[in-house]
Amino acid sequence: MVPAPLTGAAMTSDTNRDPISGPGDALSAWAMAGLCALGFALRLWYAHWPLWVDEIWSLKDLGPIRHFWQILWGISQDNNHYLYSIYLFFAWPVSHNEIWLRAPSIAAGVAAIPIMARLAGRDRVAALAAAAMTAISTFLVIYSAQARGYALAVLLWIVAYRELEKAMEKASGARWRFALTIGVAAFCHLVTFAVAFLFGLAAFCEFLVRERDLVRAIRESLQLFWPALIALAPIFLCLVAGTVEMGGFIVNFVRPYAPALAFAGFSQMIVATLAGAMAPVLVAAAMPLVAVGAFVVLREPAISRFRRISYAVMLFGFPALVFLAKPPNSHLPRYYLISAVFLILAAADLFAILWRKSGAWRAAAAAVLALLAIGNLDAMVAAKEANVAAWPEALSVIAASPSHRIGTNFDFNIREFVAYYNRFAGKPLQLTGSGFRCDNAPEWYIVESDTAAEPAMIGVDARRQDGGHCTLQYALGSTYGASTFFESRWLLYRAAAPLEIP
Repeated sequence: MVPAPLTGAAMTSDTNRDPISGPGDALSAWAMAGLCALGFALRLWYAHWPLWVDEIWSLKDLGPIRHFWQILWGISQDNNHYLYSIYLFFAWPVSHNEIWLRAPSIAAGVAAIPIMARLAGRDRVAALAAAAMTAISTFLVIYSAQARGYALAVLLWIVAYRELEKAMEKASGARWRFALTIGVAAFCHLVTFAVAFLFGLAAFCEFLVRERDLVRAIRESLQLFWPALIALAPIFLCLVAGTVEMGGFIVNFVRPYAPALAFAGFSQMIVATLAGAMAPVLVAAAMPLVAVGAFVVLREPAISRFRRISYAVMLFGFPALVFLAKPPNSHLPRYYLISAVFLILAAADLFAILWRKSGAWRAAAAAVLALLAIGNLDAMVAAKEANVAAWPEALSVIAASPSHRIGTNFDFNIREFVAYYNRFAGKPLQLTGSGFRCDNAPEWYIVESDTAAEPAMIGVDARRQDGGHCTLQYALGSTYGASTFFESRWLLYRAAAPLEIP
C-alpha cells in the first residue's frame, strides 16, 4: 500500500522536532511573526466582501432557533456547522458586519500558521516554508475568510495530527488529546468523520509495518483509536436527534459522482493550495507534478516513516478511496482540505531537501517559492476584484430600474441572495423563477454560470395564454463574479423583443 522505502526500520517521530532551535532563534521568531501578520492581513482583507450563499443560508436556518442548544438538533442539514452556527446565533444580533461574522475563521486561519510550522519543523527551513505557504495559500485564505466551520476544522485537524504522532510513540495522554480534538472538530464540519478514518488508515499502515502481523496491527489501532470513537459519539447523537426531530437529514445540493469531476476537484485543490491560479494547464498537470515531488519526499530518510505514510494516504490514498467509493459532491475542492494540509507539509519538506543541496538547487527552490507566492497573491487579488460586490451590485442595478421582477436559470442560490437583499433593501425584489408567460415576463434575467462563455443574447422559453410557446430574447448587460470555489458568477440580462416560435 505504501512505497517500498517506507518499509524500513522504524524511525523517530517528527513530534520532537524543534523548528526554532539553534543560533537563529531570534531571526526565526521574527520571521514567524511577520508571516502571521501577513496571513492575518490577507484574511482580513479578503473577508471584506459580501456574504456567500451558504453563509446566508446558515443565518436563515437560525431564524426559528430560540435557544442556542436547539442548534444541536433543530437544524438537520449539511449546511449546519454546529459550533459556527452557535457563534452566529450570538454574533448576528450584535452586528451584521461581515468581518465580525467571519472573525472565528480569520483567527483560526492565522493560528494555523505557527502550528503548521511546528508540525513541519524538522528544521528551520521546513518550518518557515510551511508557515509561508499556509499564510499565503489562496485555498486556505479563502476558507479562512468566511463564516463557516472550515478554518476551525482545519486548525483542529492539524492539532489532532500532532497529537496522533505523539500517541504513535506512546506519549502519555496523547491519544486522549487526539480524541478530544477530533471530537470538537466534528462539530465544526462533518467531514471530520472521513478525516478520522484517514488518520486511522495511516496509523494502521504504520502498525502493520512495525508489527508485521495483521492481528497485532488491528489490536494496536483499536487501542489507539477507541477514545476517538467515543469522542465522535456526541456529534453522531446530534445527527440522530436532528434526523428524528426534523424528519430527516437534508443535503442542499447533490451532484452525482463523476470521475472527471472528482479528478478536477482534487486537482483544483492542489493548484489553489500551492499556486493559487486556476489555469487549466496547471489543473491538468497538478497530479503528475505532485507525484514527482512526493516520490522525492517519500524517499527522504530524515522524515519519519509515519509522516511519509501519512503523505501517501492523504495525497494518493484519499483520491483512490474516492474513486472506489464514488461519493456524490466529490467535485468540490473544499472537501479535500485535509489533503491541502499534508500537501503543504510535503511541499515544505521538499523545499528543505532542495535547500540543503545548496547551489543551483537552492536557487531553484527559492525561485519556485517566490513564483508560488506571486501566483497566490495574484489569484487572491483577481478573485477579490471579481467578487467583492458581485451579487449586491447586480441586485442594486435591478433595484434602481422601474421593474423589480427577476427570472433565473438556477433559483436555488438566487432565491437566497434575493431574500437576504430584501431584508435590508428599501425596494424589495421579486424572483419569478423560470415558468413565466410571454405577456408577463420579467424584465431581468440572471444566469448563474460555471463556464467562461458570455453569450450576448440568450433565448428563454415561455408560454402564451393560448397554450403556445414563445422565446423571449434577453441581452447581456453585465457580468459579476468569477467562477472559483464557491462564489457565484452571474450574467445579468435585460429583456429585448420576444421572438415567436411557430
